[in-house]
Amino acid sequence: MNFPIEEVRVFILCAGYGTRLKPITEYIPKPLIPLLGKPLLEHILTRLRSLRPKAIGLNAHHLAEQILSFSEKTSNIRVYYEKKILGTGGALKNAEDFLSEGTFLVHNGDVLAEIDYERALRFHKERGALATLVVCDIPWANNLVIDYEGHLLGVVSSESENFYTQGSLLSSIKRVGFTGIAFYEPKFLEYLPQGYSSVVEGWLKAIKAGETILTYYADGAWFDLGTPERYLQAVFYSLRKSGENLFIHPLAEVDELQFEGFFSIETEVKIMGRTFLKNVVVIAEKEKVTGSYVDGILFKEHFIRLSESVKNFQEERGFPVGFGGSERRFYRLSDSKLLMIDTNKDEVKRLVMINKLLRSKGINLPEILELRENEVIFQDLGDLSLYNFLKIHFCKIQRSPDILKAIFQKVLDQVVKFHLLFYDPEVVQVFPLFDRAYFRWETQYFEEKFLGFLCGLRAEEKLIREFERLAEIASSFPRNLIHRDLQSQNILIYRGEVYLIDYQGARLGPAGYDLASLVFDPYWEQPEDFRLWAIDYYIRKRTQLDASFDKELFLKSLPYLALQRHLQALSAYVNLSYFKGKNHFCKFIPRGLKYAIRDAEVLKEEFPVLRDYIYRCIEILLKRGESLSEEVLSV
Repeated sequence: MNFPIEEVRVFILCAGYGTRLKPITEYIPKPLIPLLGKPLLEHILTRLRSLRPKAIGLNAHHLAEQILSFSEKTSNIRVYYEKKILGTGGALKNAEDFLSEGTFLVHNGDVLAEIDYERALRFHKERGALATLVVCDIPWANNLVIDYEGHLLGVVSSESENFYTQGSLLSSIKRVGFTGIAFYEPKFLEYLPQGYSSVVEGWLKAIKAGETILTYYADGAWFDLGTPERYLQAVFYSLRKSGENLFIHPLAEVDELQFEGFFSIETEVKIMGRTFLKNVVVIAEKEKVTGSYVDGILFKEHFIRLSESVKNFQEERGFPVGFGGSERRFYRLSDSKLLMIDTNKDEVKRLVMINKLLRSKGINLPEILELRENEVIFQDLGDLSLYNFLKIHFCKIQRSPDILKAIFQKVLDQVVKFHLLFYDPEVVQVFPLFDRAYFRWETQYFEEKFLGFLCGLRAEEKLIREFERLAEIASSFPRNLIHRDLQSQNILIYRGEVYLIDYQGARLGPAGYDLASLVFDPYWEQPEDFRLWAIDYYIRKRTQLDASFDKELFLKSLPYLALQRHLQALSAYVNLSYFKGKNHFCKFIPRGLKYAIRDAEVLKEEFPVLRDYIYRCIEILLKRGESLSEEVLSV
């Protein structure tokens, strides 16, 4: 049965005092607590869009002016101000005129949930329940008593609520926790009294009257942000979910910062001096922050230490680190070492061999300290990748571009040294060729993953001929030892020096492939004048050390190799997002497409069919509702 979800109304409970979150909630109501730069309430509303609600309502009491201000900036929200706080049940009764027109969803304003709301609604409608409570296992709050068909039988007493089931509790039942999310039919409002009440009163009256109240298990992550511990965990989870270990508010200024693990600067602040952050959330609007903070929340002048909460993210092996596309797993150990686990023992042996060989030739790589079959203990070089460096120093780079050039000089010095190892016979015999067949494999990857799977397009014969031509041209340029995935997340900065990681896929191929990967990096877009400087610096450095280097041929190769690289990158993002469960790689597709369009426009005389296919892909993705306009349509 297909029920019209557009008729659903949404009501968000936003009136509470948030006493467990003091001192934060003395200044910020819980629903507006920042999470990666946006109020929690904004995250809730974004997730609820899948329901296409007919109307949205909320209640307000504590710091109501802030809730009202937020609502005025958001269309289609009706606010019910409570002079005296009415509780979870009283709030719904107070909004009876708004909620009595049909099925409605009630959502706590301090909850972040990754559930399929539309699926939960269909479950509720198809079973004809008066109410459906979204539940999960909540060790500290498994208060709902249900039978094995999911019917609510009652509520176990707690310190805050003293409600009981009718009759004795049977042995063939179980207990679950309420997530603060529920679907109701308007008749439920009849079981709520005027004035203050808890929604639990309504549940118990309803089941006593013979009504059906069902439970629906949440099918995704769930967080109650009602305490500092759970708020911190929600922020860190959201960072990991997005494939990041740091967030910096767009208006924050960071002069100098050292960090480890996670951190999130949630507000417009100025980070001063040699500040150190490790597993910290900063909420200090328009203030100056300096000092060392570990495991907790910095709110104004208060630091709430939450070391035990941070330990919840630690697994048996250690604290997990890294968000790349590799199948390897990395853990930070307590003694400043990094553990890598790879189930493929042959790959581990090869990685160790390559590491020792390249380090012996002067390439900056993390040192291997110990080997245990499929486990490798590395020197821990911290979490400051070039990607993170660019994010941290964004404002400073805008003010003083020299800081960007200074670090890239070190990067490019390492790249040149890496490329020149092609002339070392001991090195050359270890690495495979990046030949015509491998270039063609990359474009077949693009055919399968990006064109076929993501866009539903089949490569016609004339496109395949262009791919063959691209592979032939790309493989014709002079060979070097190239990293092959030289992007900002594979470059670490440790004590002022740069180190390369994820180098085991190196091949003997054209230098321009690495340069295209670095200066047209979908992870971070550099200004055009900086790109030109970086390419020129590489040429000057390479020419100084390699008399046989052909500058003109190198420059000629760049457009072809950039196009090839971006087709490969787009394929990898699709594969990692849709086939490997690493959804955060989707966010790099828009800029990868932007670069691919530019490449195809430069080479449109040679590859007109490929150019047309890329534009067709953009049209398909835009029609599907993908947010590509900002990155792609600016080309």
